[in-house]
Amino acid sequence: MKHITHGLVGEVKATPPRTGGGGFTLIELLVVIAIISILAALLMPALKRARDAAKSVNCMSNLKQLGLAAMLYANDNNRSFPHYNGHPTVPFWYSVGPDSFFAGKYLYNRPTNSNALELGSVFDCPLLKDGWGNLDHPYNSECLYVSLNSIRSPSKKILFCDGAYYFINNDTPGTLPHWDTAARYHPNGKMNAVFVDGHVESLGRQDIDDAKFEMD
Repeated sequence: MKHITHGLVGEVKATPPRTGGGGFTLIELLVVIAIISILAALLMPALKRARDAAKSVNCMSNLKQLGLAAMLYANDNNRSFPHYNGHPTVPFWYSVGPDSFFAGKYLYNRPTNSNALELGSVFDCPLLKDGWGNLDHPYNSECLYVSLNSIRSPSKKILFCDGAYYFINNDTPGTLPHWDTAARYHPNGKMNAVFVDGHVESLGRQDIDDAKFEMD
């Protein structure tokens, strides 16, 4: 008598379990890579904005220090701000060398052995790529020998700001170092500035005019 083995028509056999530690298939790896790429694309702009915001805070801190140094100088010199340019026997305001009368004395508390402006110093803005060497915070030349007592609106008058020269003014529109030519802006379109009263503010192009640089 024959023994006949019966089977079900169309019977689906179970897939054998994976062996070798449960590795991913190529399709699964591609899906994971695609997800990571999408997440990175979404996060990168936010990370850049956060990084730029941190650098802007650093820039504002540097300007704050410049403003405080100018106030200390004025308090020691009959309430007058320092001159900005070099004279035959007097250095520029940003000089940090042995003959410094402002930066080396009031910013560094002591003159250094070199006049070189180093990247990362209080003169530097980490967001500006086209400054004047490592000097990215020009001094408002309208402050030249001006007495603090004569400035009627110190909270509206710029003392130092972001820019591409060692001084800035409102004398000759369209030419360096007029503020609309020498001023520099961060990637977000803002320019940081410290005012005569000591506060630091982030300004858009529409917020700046000649009046902010005039010491009346």
